[in-house]
Amino acid sequence: MKNNNVTDALLSFLADRGIVVELLYEQQKIILLCMASLEDCAVLTDILVAAAGAFSSGSSPDGISLPLGIGEVVTEIMQAHLSFLLADQACQIAVFFGMPVMEVNRWTKICHVSGRWLSDWSEQVDSCVRYAHEDFEELLGRLVEWGTGRLIAPAALKKAGIQWANWFHDLIEEDYGIKLEKVSGDRTRLTDRMLEAPDWMSLQKQCQDLALSVQFYLNVTKTSLKEKVVDEIKAYLDSHYHENIQLDQLAERFDLNSSYVGSVYSKSTGQTILEYITWLRIRQAKKMLRESSFKISKISSNLGYDNQRYFCQVFKKHVGVSPGQYRDEHMVKSEENQLL
Repeated sequence: MKNNNVTDALLSFLADRGIVVELLYEQQKIILLCMASLEDCAVLTDILVAAAGAFSSGSSPDGISLPLGIGEVVTEIMQAHLSFLLADQACQIAVFFGMPVMEVNRWTKICHVSGRWLSDWSEQVDSCVRYAHEDFEELLGRLVEWGTGRLIAPAALKKAGIQWANWFHDLIEEDYGIKLEKVSGDRTRLTDRMLEAPDWMSLQKQCQDLALSVQFYLNVTKTSLKEKVVDEIKAYLDSHYHENIQLDQLAERFDLNSSYVGSVYSKSTGQTILEYITWLRIRQAKKMLRESSFKISKISSNLGYDNQRYFCQVFKKHVGVSPGQYRDEHMVKSEENQLL
């Protein structure tokens, strides 16, 4: 940030230690091209680190945070641009973590560690094939631990946070049929917010707030949602059993995962959706055989069976007699009741 008081104080600090500075401004950055005649190049880095300590947040004359990124010390002016690029990237890490200084050697080590860490992180995320609250908390805790320790590059932390968010979105949707976009909002926007996080505190808060809202939503809705889903499915089947109902179409109607629909229904009722549809059809077939003079082919068609022969096989399997026999037996019983 361009501020004469801070800049003058910093330049004075460096000049007192024999450092000549060429000062440049680029947007909100102050570029210090520091030059000195020193036998040991490391001394220059030490002086700049000391400057960072003197002008870190709250200790500058105006109380302004002035994080420093220190590039590689070079001996030729043609190498200065490369040093600047390294210093700029180091400064971005310092700003992200709220650190007074980040010098290039440490930045290089962090980037190296970040690559291995992110690879291990991705493997751990991919190894979780079912949603479990313990895994959910463990992964978040690991992310917070490494971020708070300033051990991982910002880009890697953001990528890890996005992987974590996508992971539990996918597994919760698969296991419970719950679309978490109702809680977290559009996933693309969630990703964008994480990528645009200006600092670690902001990224950490996004992850922790998301975790709290998701867990609260799950605790409140899991049981009630299952009951509601089963009731709505049964009501729909009661009215549409005569149609050609496919599981994926049924799941799409209720905005749920198809495997979840079949699983939650069978666990709650003790029978599969197909078994319930068949039961409804057989019940209606028996009623139509008792109370109408429709041909069996007509009854079969009305109940959603394209093949009369298959309908007769299903009917006999569940009732014990063919549709024709059932009608004959019922008519005989009805006539006997009328005589009595």
